[in-house]
Amino acid sequence: MTELFLGLSPTAWTAILTLVLAVIAVVQVCIYLNQLATNKEIERAYVTMSHYPPGLIINPDIHTFNGPPSQNVRVLVRIRNRGNTPALVTFTLVQFHFGPLPAIPPYDETKGQIMDASFAKDGKFNVVAFWTIPTDTLKRMSVGGEPLFIFGYADYIDRFKDRHRVGWARRYDRFIEVPDLYATGKLPKNRNNLPFVTTPGYNYDRKRKKGEGHDWENTAYEHPP
Repeated sequence: MTELFLGLSPTAWTAILTLVLAVIAVVQVCIYLNQLATNKEIERAYVTMSHYPPGLIINPDIHTFNGPPSQNVRVLVRIRNRGNTPALVTFTLVQFHFGPLPAIPPYDETKGQIMDASFAKDGKFNVVAFWTIPTDTLKRMSVGGEPLFIFGYADYIDRFKDRHRVGWARRYDRFIEVPDLYATGKLPKNRNNLPFVTTPGYNYDRKRKKGEGHDWENTAYEHPP
């Protein structure tokens, strides 16, 4: 006759111990997966977008070549990796928009640039956004107060093969640019005429959905630096 221990047979104790070991194994796996996810968040690349002062530069020279009077406008955008591991930037877009911002960013990918730019921690590169805009349109902004927004995004892949998108958006502040100060030379060198846009959905850093972006079909991107 099989002896009982605390009222249970050896077979029952074996089943209990097996269950306990299985629970411990599941807990250990959960702890490992949580640590892995935490380490990925700590160690992954974090790409950011920003602009150099003063922000938007409007060339005062007016062109009349084969069309209505227009002026050149540009902004210098900095792409930087503030994470702890390398990043591979595969696409950048910077564009402008007159009028109120829609709820969903009206990205025009035809105005973007496919890239293959690898850079390590603290690495950076610049993107020059350049447009020619009718002078009448610029006057509606500078005199009439029509809002002008500059926004875009950058797609990148981290060392864990995760695909991300960082969004960036700023609004032109016409009151920063006081014409009378140009003549006196008193405009501060570090002025910023592109303050932050608070509209939801324009400034962010998130994982991309499957198929979102231009780098899903290229298997070379499966092995970022």
